[in-house]
Amino acid sequence: MKYKKVLLINPYPGQTVSGINQANVFPPLGLVYIASALRANDIQVKIVDANLLKLDNGKVVEQIMTESPDLVGISLNIVTAKTGLLLSRQIKERGGPLVCLGGAFASSLPQDSLRISDADIVVRGEGERSIVDICLGTSLPHIKGISWKTESGELVINEDAQLIDDLDAISTAAYDLLPPFSQYRSRARRLPVGYIFTSRGCPFHCTFCNHNIFGKRFRGFSPKRVVADIEHLVTKYGVRQIDILDDNFTFDMARAEAILDLITERRLGIVINLQNGIRVDNLTKRVVDKMKKAGVFKVGIGCESADADTLKEIRKGADLDKIRRTVGWFKGEGIISYLFFIIGFPNDTKEGIMRTIDFACETDPTGANFTLLLPFPGSELYDHLKTEGLLKSDLSAGIASGFTGAKMYHRCRHLTEEEVIALQALAYKKFYLRPAKIIEHLSNIRSFSELRWYLDILKEGLPVINK
Repeated sequence: MKYKKVLLINPYPGQTVSGINQANVFPPLGLVYIASALRANDIQVKIVDANLLKLDNGKVVEQIMTESPDLVGISLNIVTAKTGLLLSRQIKERGGPLVCLGGAFASSLPQDSLRISDADIVVRGEGERSIVDICLGTSLPHIKGISWKTESGELVINEDAQLIDDLDAISTAAYDLLPPFSQYRSRARRLPVGYIFTSRGCPFHCTFCNHNIFGKRFRGFSPKRVVADIEHLVTKYGVRQIDILDDNFTFDMARAEAILDLITERRLGIVINLQNGIRVDNLTKRVVDKMKKAGVFKVGIGCESADADTLKEIRKGADLDKIRRTVGWFKGEGIISYLFFIIGFPNDTKEGIMRTIDFACETDPTGANFTLLLPFPGSELYDHLKTEGLLKSDLSAGIASGFTGAKMYHRCRHLTEEEVIALQALAYKKFYLRPAKIIEHLSNIRSFSELRWYLDILKEGLPVINK
């Protein structure tokens, strides 16, 4: 059977999940690329970003019943899983169309997702090829990268699909199917903000990461394709800021330099936010200089911990001396830098976390995030916690709170949950409640949008600090 009309949904978790970060609301880029692949095969497709529009499941189901698509695709991550799985059941209860689940959560727990949601198919990993095969009527046993249910209810897991080697062959993202960019939110120095992936995959082996979508093999769009996509966003949508959401933009340093050089040569008049976190292993002062010339105004650096035992345990491979040096380079160029830390690894100790806090204050980037560990299904760390009996909650149906430090879903061996949360609050107090740091942040505000972002962050962060 062929499916000629498809509705892709990014669920709104607000009705089932508390503590969601509302200061940063990004478009569902995975669905945007899926939509472009479907459209390239003459399949009618529409995206409903219920998360942005705050559409509860009832409204989404009514829209589905009104529009009568042949297939509904629902993207699931750890935060949207509860709502998305429930949405799937509600669609099937109403006698709705074929339902396919995708995204990091469904790819990690395909059997649980099918069982809980009553969906028909899970598309695992990169979904462009598999969803097109489904819609073109390929027999399900012959489609790689899917899990599905037979008419008798048997769960079948097909072999994995191969990763897409030539990313340039992927159609230009279907940004026109999204709401206006001005409705999304991130730290905006200039509006509107456009969002892109320039690469897929990260070859490093951090135990807390989930690699079930893009895999561990780095693949990049060519520099010319990246800059062509940026120019498309600038000319068609009037974008003045680009947020690059790669897992590892700087892994291929020659490629990163070529992209920065092309952006500088084209004089696109944009600013760039490398906010997802870069590694500094091979970063040089020359590349930092090129970042400045290309318009980079903010970067994130993944550090996770400053405790040697923890870094070894999670296989982060972070060089603290290089991080100190790199933060100094960014300061010298006037580029905002954030260090990302995770608190609450299973073997964390108070002394180790205090070393992390002291390192953050000593290195003194513009900002620091101290996030409670959230065990992602599909990660090596999640499997370890499950095997060791350290998981406190069943995460097969998603989580009940977001990323603001409201809850821990696992136990640490040497610290109670209350002690970990107290240390997180201490980290934020020691780092941010310094007069010089407060003045620095106020002086970095360049637009009303940035001010609003700060106020949203402050609103969400105060409950954490007060703990």
